[in-house]
Amino acid sequence: MVFPAYRWRVRVYSLFPFVVFDYLLTGLFIEGFGEEANRAVRAFMVGLDSVPVGLAAFTLAFYGPVYVTLCYLSNTDWSRVREAEFFDSLARRIRPLYDVVIGLGVAARHFDGGMSWVYPLESGLWIPVGFVLYLTLVHFGTMWYELGR
Repeated sequence: MVFPAYRWRVRVYSLFPFVVFDYLLTGLFIEGFGEEANRAVRAFMVGLDSVPVGLAAFTLAFYGPVYVTLCYLSNTDWSRVREAEFFDSLARRIRPLYDVVIGLGVAARHFDGGMSWVYPLESGLWIPVGFVLYLTLVHFGTMWYELGR
């Protein structure tokens, strides 16, 4: 997974608003532990006996490693690794898979979680909308950075 550093930064900056969006809306609208649909988040809330502390602990426990990895990769010098053409061809193949996994697994789930408080949909339509929004942010951010270089 050899991306230029700015592409990792764009992904960090694109992913973070989805988590904050879900965190803030859940914190604003939830009145009791039973209202949270995600069982893992609810377990953190009940175990820590606090909605905001449970939300923060869940976010740090499950998405902290994602942020740490992305921040590490965005500050790593990949110039020596790029000299091998094998890694560049591997990166071109992995990039779409990475965007699908992070986009659907993290960004779209958080968008669905946040929007479910505002306007719940039974069919799960917010997941594809969040995924498309994440991909749009990532690719426009990458293009914007390229234009500024």
